Amino acid sequence: MMNMLEAINDAVLVVADPLLNWMLYLPRDVALLILALMTAMVLTVIRLFTTNQEYLGRCKQDRKVLKKLLADAKRRGDRDAKRRHRQTLGQIGGVQLMAEGKPLLGSILPIALLAVWAFGRLAFIPPDPGEAVTFNAYFSAPRIGERVHVLPQEGLASENGWIQRVRVVTEDDFAYQIFAGMASWDLVAEPRDEPYEIAVRFDGGTFTMAMLGPGRKYANPVVFVDDPRLEAMSVDLTEYQPFGFVPGFPAILLQPWIVGYLLIVVPMAIVLKPVMRIH
Repeated sequence: MMNMLEAINDAVLVVADPLLNWMLYLPRDVALLILALMTAMVLTVIRLFTTNQEYLGRCKQDRKVLKKLLADAKRRGDRDAKRRHRQTLGQIGGVQLMAEGKPLLGSILPIALLAVWAFGRLAFIPPDPGEAVTFNAYFSAPRIGERVHVLPQEGLASENGWIQRVRVVTEDDFAYQIFAGMASWDLVAEPRDEPYEIAVRFDGGTFTMAMLGPGRKYANPVVFVDDPRLEAMSVDLTEYQPFGFVPGFPAILLQPWIVGYLLIVVPMAIVLKPVMRIH
């Protein structure tokens, strides 16, 4: 399942990269603002072409009139009129709610493309030249104490050696309560165009994970392995925190970039509707 999701992610990036990678040359906060504006525009423009704007406009005007009539009925104490007006308001609200389906459906693909690109290109900060990046391999409990080896290669150095022992995952580790054992290497990569294939040798098997050297892009920071000998591999990258203070909510799988993105998209989408006279 995870391999299939990774394949879908890679396929989407093949399409999205030529369209959006120009934003990698901008400050990340500026790129996030542009991405949010694109999303708000997608939501707004697709709504224009997938709904009957004249009909929704009449619904909006009818609601205004009915609310005034309802307020008058409340002042008069006319229960029958209040009931009729509330019932009609509910019917109009149902029509408006039903009209939301097509815009949402039409927005799924373009917004998914933007979101996958943002996760793959903005969510983390790539390493600087000469900066050590921690590479981790995760194991089941019976493997704790065993030796594991990362294969040396040209352009790659390990500050703590190539052979490590699998240790117990502690509360200080990101993988706490996810995996039982782990081994880590502090790797320094020289800049180059093609990714490094980090090769882990363990128990007669070789397991690889792509890692990009210093640059504007990073490879997928987590790879799950469908093998009883090794459960997953990861690279510790610093999460991008929008504007230097927007937090994430790991408990509900919301990274900081997602929180910042939503904080910008929602107000933009609300403002664009009246500006573009879209109902």
